[in-house]
Amino acid sequence: MQRNFLGFALLGLAIISALVTAYLCLQTSNAMAGNKRANAKIAELQGKMAATERLLTEAVEYSKKNPAILQALRSAGITNFPAAAANQPRR
Repeated sequence: MQRNFLGFALLGLAIISALVTAYLCLQTSNAMAGNKRANAKIAELQGKMAATERLLTEAVEYSKKNPAILQALRSAGITNFPAAAANQPRR
């Protein structure tokens, strides 16, 4: 009986290919799970950023009625106010 080396070589390549494919499938699955976690964290941070922006907008609107809050906002490091709010007289 003559051995078929081409058949053995092709079988070996098929096994190696299957193992590499399984490894890459696991790597892709892990990467997708990490991406899902990162997207959830990004969504959480965007929500916090939107809430902070709404709070800042409300504070700037409040400063139009009561400019005394501007000093507190400046001490917190918030300096980009509309120019009209800083120039209004106290009532």
